[in-house]
Amino acid sequence: MNKDSIINDFDDLAIAKRKNTGIMKMIIAFSAFIIVASMVWTFTIVNTAMEKIIVVDRSGEYLKTSIESNEKLFYSLLTNQCALTAFYVNSFDKLSINENQSWASFMATKDDLNRIYAKYNQERAYGDVIDRGVVYKCKFNEIEQISGKSEPYHVVFTSVLSIVDGTYTKKILIRSQGDLIRHTPHYPENVTGLYFTSYTQDYEEIKEDSTSENSENISK
Repeated sequence: MNKDSIINDFDDLAIAKRKNTGIMKMIIAFSAFIIVASMVWTFTIVNTAMEKIIVVDRSGEYLKTSIESNEKLFYSLLTNQCALTAFYVNSFDKLSINENQSWASFMATKDDLNRIYAKYNQERAYGDVIDRGVVYKCKFNEIEQISGKSEPYHVVFTSVLSIVDGTYTKKILIRSQGDLIRHTPHYPENVTGLYFTSYTQDYEEIKEDSTSENSENISK
């Protein structure tokens, strides 16, 4: 065998191998560059698009999205929370006392609710409901005040309680107030997660000859 020829062939093989390794490294580096560049380009497109997103209704009308919309959403959720709290705390008949109190426990603290229930019990409201079929129905009226730029938000709202005893109905204006915080949402009892602490209620009987303002409140 020709020794010099074998050595030359080996050298050519080593050189070719080094060339192939270099080419492979260039291909890998180029591929990595393409991937990174694509990711940067994609992020730029998405970020630009997010800033230009508009919301339209079914008819194609442009709907402005702003902080004002978020405030309206929060106010709607807060109003719903006040309405549900007033209803479950103060509405009951002989079949719904325990159920409504169970739902109310997801709206406000146990100690605050127990004070309200103790008042109803002391005035024989539960006894009249069970023994004579009296029905208590409470309907949300309006929010009077919201204070605080962050939670807890102090909320004051009113509702009207109708005590139906046979053919006679007595109406009570309930003014409720409490500190509203965010709590763990619980489906289906409290899906918003809003929750009252320091919750209290004041009561004022609505006379038949009450002012037109009270009459309008009742009709709402």
